[in-house]
Amino acid sequence: MGKNSTHKLTTFYFSIDDLPTCYNSSLNFIHLLLLFYRKDFENENNRQILFNQLNKDIECLENDAYELGGFTCSFNSGRCCRYCLIYHKDMKHVYRESDILIRTTASHDFHVKHIKNVPNEKSILRNRPSTFKETDIHDKRVPGKVMEKYCLFLNLSFILIDIVDRIPCWFLYELLRQIWDILYSDYPRKSWLVTLEALIQEFLQLSQTIFPEQFIPKCHFLLHAARNTAKYDPSKRQMNLRYESKHHLFKKIANRCNNYINLPCTISKHVQLR
Repeated sequence: MGKNSTHKLTTFYFSIDDLPTCYNSSLNFIHLLLLFYRKDFENENNRQILFNQLNKDIECLENDAYELGGFTCSFNSGRCCRYCLIYHKDMKHVYRESDILIRTTASHDFHVKHIKNVPNEKSILRNRPSTFKETDIHDKRVPGKVMEKYCLFLNLSFILIDIVDRIPCWFLYELLRQIWDILYSDYPRKSWLVTLEALIQEFLQLSQTIFPEQFIPKCHFLLHAARNTAKYDPSKRQMNLRYESKHHLFKKIANRCNNYINLPCTISKHVQLR
């Protein structure tokens, strides 16, 4: 949150997955858990203070103590996938989930113990797509917020309907739309998952062959989509777009208050009074 790094905030939310989907999609059922300055989180002592009370609360819910940590915030190096133990440098060359080692509770506990023992050196109308500028096309970037990009993706075929036949590699978009249709269907069938795995494998191979420089870790995350859908229900129910909307609410509060002295406290009080 916040364009200025001085006032950049980090937020933790929680929601109850057992509630019906119609409730979980409401911002009123996305609850603020922690809110603090990003710069404060970079100090190890501050992190301990921030999570101290949280750990106590979680201990009340579980028999054993629960510890947060062990995850990287960067997608540019190391084992940056939350589902498997693949290295960043190998992501471009693996197209099947069966070829990689999946993370488990045992492997997570092992890495947490390792971290403890190793010293740390340093701790649709309103969402219409933004107008493309010549610099955006030159820099190969898509401007706009998350929801605007999402809207652009869904409506791209309608926007470019007159020139689709002349667009190189348009088949990649069509392939990705097939993947999206399965992932974000309300009630995907188990028989679709085999097709989903095949589509993802084909998409990753073609993407790496045609656009090797554009391959990012989020492309690799698709490898785990079929297994996650079978295990956790449709991806549509796991989207973080509603959390982005909650972010937008906090930004509006910060801008309207026009008071940047202890901004986390100001926003938290406004949220509690809503």
